[in-house]
Amino acid sequence: MENKNEQKNRKSDHRKANRILYIALAAVICAGAVVCGILLSRTQDKQGTPPDLPIDVTPIDPGQTEDPTAVLPEFMAPAVGLVTKNHDLTQLVFWNTTTDWRVHHGIDISAALGDKVMAAADGKVSEITDDPLMGTSVFISHNGNAVTVYRNLNPELAEGIEVGAEVRCGQTIGCIGETAVMEVADEPHLHFEMRVNGEEVDPMDFISANSAAASLSRDISYEG
Repeated sequence: MENKNEQKNRKSDHRKANRILYIALAAVICAGAVVCGILLSRTQDKQGTPPDLPIDVTPIDPGQTEDPTAVLPEFMAPAVGLVTKNHDLTQLVFWNTTTDWRVHHGIDISAALGDKVMAAADGKVSEITDDPLMGTSVFISHNGNAVTVYRNLNPELAEGIEVGAEVRCGQTIGCIGETAVMEVADEPHLHFEMRVNGEEVDPMDFISANSAAASLSRDISYEG
């Protein structure tokens, strides 16, 4: 009987000892964690918070992203002479050939037969037509989605002027003719049109002031 009691007491003592050992071990682990945390915190305070990575705030240079083909060039007068008809899509003007009043899609620059017609700006010949009403016509495409149109030309164009040809501002593309049957009763002239972004515009709004002053004069009597 005594042996059994002794064995029970020994087992109970052993369990208590193990429990105490576990509790002590857990306390040591917790204490170690706290100490490590304190040391780490002090180390960070001494070293300081790492600086944020620098943010690139350099402004973008518009010149690096701007499409140069989207900028309109400077236009010059395509011929030297008198502007006898203005561009007007709202006010009617009298047409000598048809003897009626109509809108006018370009400007007429009066000049002598055979006088040279020049490209109003750098560009590329995009089309050449023999229009049944407006005669021999040359279309030149420019930067800025602009197109200039030269009508009533002599059928014989300047050498090298063909679809796809690159032309320079001031380069001769042809000469004044009398091929536009719609304006055949008028004195010899260049009928000059311009479009920007597909819309018809007044060429006089785009021809540089210096070029207009040097090459063009105005005639307002035709409207009376």
